[in-house]
Amino acid sequence: MPPRAAAPPPKQSPAPVVRGAAGKQVELDVRGRPKQTIPAAKPSTPVTIGLPSKLTVEFIGTFLLAFTVAIVVPKSPSNAALAIGSTLMCAIYAGGHVSGANYNPAVSLAIFVRGKLSFVELLSYTTIQLIAGFSAGLAAMAFVPSIGYPAAATGAGYGALTVEIVLTFALCHTVLHVATTTAQANNSYYGLAIGFTVLSGAISVGGVSGGAFNPAVGCLALAQSTSMSALVADPMGALSGLVELFLSDAWVYAAGPMAGGLLAGVLFRVVARRVCRPRGSSAAEPPRGARAFPNRDRGHVPAVLHRRDGRLAE
Repeated sequence: MPPRAAAPPPKQSPAPVVRGAAGKQVELDVRGRPKQTIPAAKPSTPVTIGLPSKLTVEFIGTFLLAFTVAIVVPKSPSNAALAIGSTLMCAIYAGGHVSGANYNPAVSLAIFVRGKLSFVELLSYTTIQLIAGFSAGLAAMAFVPSIGYPAAATGAGYGALTVEIVLTFALCHTVLHVATTTAQANNSYYGLAIGFTVLSGAISVGGVSGGAFNPAVGCLALAQSTSMSALVADPMGALSGLVELFLSDAWVYAAGPMAGGLLAGVLFRVVARRVCRPRGSSAAEPPRGARAFPNRDRGHVPAVLHRRDGRLAE
């Protein structure tokens, strides 16, 4: 007996069409209701963050960090490391999506060497960070008779310089790896990692060098030896005194951290050449729909954000 042929599939009747109020044809669904059309997604609109906005955030974050150091060290030295690390962590989470939350010329130098910060941004960030650190010291004098500032232990010698280099290297190394790569993009712990690096450094070597790890914080050593009235009354004399103090003691807090930041940036380019792009080129790391350290792909500072799913992302 020959096999029975399979029945052909039933023909689907076309969807009913009616004319709407405006005379246009409207297709109906199975329930007789007009079908809803989903509008095509609009292309992402770039949002550019200008340099003035970034510098404002850098000033605020660096000022808060240096102000915390100036106030907490003389008032509560046993809790100073925790207060400083926590302030830095909060400031990073607050301003990372705008400026990259460097708050430290050594960090800015490391990111510049890594290729995520332009030379103009490096100079601008460094200048505003140093001004913020010095201003925080002057402002703190209104609240405490003697502000806190980094000071090397007696007889530390070049040990103070060495630990500043080593711990700043650790700080910048952490920033570069948790905040400037797509492999670590969109992590929620970058601020915690950076803040705890400073916290552990202050506890471990604070008694040797004073635990600055930041030239902007080192500016507190200059601020404590002057005042706003002295700057207004005799600016040249005050400036001469600051230069003399810098050359005698405070240079450690510029040379050490900047050397540590430079070493961290160079090492990153050696061990992570695949993710580093030549400075000035438009090529970036392969996007994976993610951003690194709010604005840290933070080079800690890309300037263009895109709106995706109702949120700002790089």
